[in-house]
Amino acid sequence: MSRFHRFWLALPAVIAVAGTNAVAQTTTTTQTTISTIAPVAPPALREELIPPPPAPTVTWEPGHWSWNSNQWLWVAGAYAQPPLPQAVWQPGYWVSQADGWRWIDGSWRTAER
Repeated sequence: MSRFHRFWLALPAVIAVAGTNAVAQTTTTTQTTISTIAPVAPPALREELIPPPPAPTVTWEPGHWSWNSNQWLWVAGAYAQPPLPQAVWQPGYWVSQADGWRWIDGSWRTAER
């Protein structure tokens, strides 16, 4: 299942928790990846109750904070099917920069041989 489809499936679980009048920027990098820049640091991660996996081959992708131009939203974690059996999920994260906080997408990694 693609990240886009997981987002729409998880949308009802997104909860607005903090508001501000600050404005976020959206920029495009040379790799055509759109990244979000938030003007303030994200809240502390939430503790999630991870349900039993629906299949033995799926991996839990933990929840994270998302910035929607004026407030933080919690995006709940979800199970996903790895693209390869040996793939490991590296979660996304927020990093502080001079222009605010930038989201770095999570990705699947495979072991080097």
